[in-house]
Amino acid sequence: MADSHTSTDERADDASDEQPLLRVENLRTTFGRREPLVAVDGIGYELRAGETLGIVGESGAGKSVSVRSLVGLIDEGRVEGSVEWRGEELVGASQQTLRSIRGSGIGMVFQNAEAAFDPTETVGAQIIEAVRASRDLTKREARAEAIDLLEEVGIGDPAGRVDDYPHQYSGG
Repeated sequence: MADSHTSTDERADDASDEQPLLRVENLRTTFGRREPLVAVDGIGYELRAGETLGIVGESGAGKSVSVRSLVGLIDEGRVEGSVEWRGEELVGASQQTLRSIRGSGIGMVFQNAEAAFDPTETVGAQIIEAVRASRDLTKREARAEAIDLLEEVGIGDPAGRVDDYPHQYSGG
C-alpha cells in the first residue's frame, strides 16, 4: 500500500517551485553626492509565501536602511537594484503604489520597537492613521480595523483599550 502523505522534503520542493512574493536583487542604497556613503551594498534574497525573514546584524550594518529601501522610505538617498513584490517592480514606483503595499503587503518591525508609538497619541489613533495611509477607509472603518488588529495580537478588551496611550500597555 502506497503512503499517501507528502514528506517535508517534497513540500519544500513544491515551495521552491512557487514564485517568490518578494525578490530583492543587488539592492544598493547610498547617501550623499560627492563621495557617497554606501549603506547597503548589493544584497539579495527571495521570500515565498509562508516564510518569515529576519534581518540581523551589528549596529550600523544597514538593516533598517535596507528594509526602508524596499518600500520607498529613503528620502535623501539613492536606491538601486531591483525589488519585486508579487512581480511588480518597486524601485522607482510611484508613492501611491508604495503606500498601497506598506503595511498591507510588506510589514516590518524596526529595531527600536518601543519608540514606534508616539507617547502623546493613543495607540488607536496611531493605528488608524497607519491603516488609512495604506487603505481607502473611513475613520470609522479604520477604527474597527484597529480594534481587530489589537485583538489579533492578543490585547485583551481591544475595544476598551484602543483609546489607551502607549504607556498604558506596559506590563512593567
